[in-house]
This record gives sequence, C-alpha cells and structure tokens, in this order.
Amino acid sequence: MRHRRLPRSDLPNETYFVSVTTARLTRWFDDPSAAESLCRLICDERGRSFLLHAFVVMPDHYHLLVTLLAAHRIPQVVQRINSLSARFLNAAIGREGRIWARRFYDHVVRNTDDFHECMQYIHHNPRVAVLVESPCDHIYSSAAFWEMRESRWGEFDPP
Repeated sequence: MRHRRLPRSDLPNETYFVSVTTARLTRWFDDPSAAESLCRLICDERGRSFLLHAFVVMPDHYHLLVTLLAAHRIPQVVQRINSLSARFLNAAIGREGRIWARRFYDHVVRNTDDFHECMQYIHHNPRVAVLVESPCDHIYSSAAFWEMRESRWGEFDPP
C-alpha cells in the first residue's frame, strides 16, 4: 500500500522547523569546505525570504529553524538553498548529479515550547551523533551564538 503525501501547508510569517537530507545519505559535508560553504549560503540567504533562528549542518543533512517573510514559501526557500549549494559542490568536486534528496521534512512551530524544543534538537544534533562533546564545539551551527553570543556566522533572529 502506497502512502499519499499530505499537501504542504505554506503559511506566510509562520516559523518552520526544516530537515533536508542528502541523496542516498551521502556524507558530502564531512568535507570542511563543503560544510562551510553551505553555512555561508544559509546565512547569506537570511533576511531575503526568511528570518534565521537556528541551523546546523551535519555530514549528510541540515536543519533550519526559520520564520518566513512576506509571501515566501518553504519549498522555494529549500529549493534555493539546495540548488545553490548543489551547484557549488558539484563545481568544486568536478561532478554532476543530485546532491539532495527529493523530499524534505518541515513542520510549523506551534508555540514557544515547540520553538525551544526544535532549537534544542538542532543544536544538540552534533552531540547526539557523537561528532562533538558540546553543541558549541560544532562550528557548523548557530549553537555558539545562543550559548555564548559568539558566532562566526553573525547574529541570529530572536523568537
């Protein structure tokens, strides 16, 4: 039995938790230059179509906590990040082909508790994956900003 995908609800000015995985869970972002470029791309996109509250780049996926601006939609935000990052990564390693999985996960953040749970999940993801001992040790994340108000990625938008 095949499950039908529910229609995506795009709500302007709402906050979303987003998870995007690589195709076949390939660990493209074990490469520091690839991880850094994805972080820079995400941070450069903030303010255009979304407010960025939190993010993390993992070896085979990334998570975002964003609030959409005006008439922007989650599929377009994810498509832009994925398209630009795939173009860069493919050019950098001299290949062609899919970097990202076709589908991604998102959900509307319902309230303040949900917001903080999503942020904690994002920031603790590298520790749970045993990449670092402390969330602040993972440099491809907004965790250091929220913990120590120091970040190589600039400031992040409050809830």
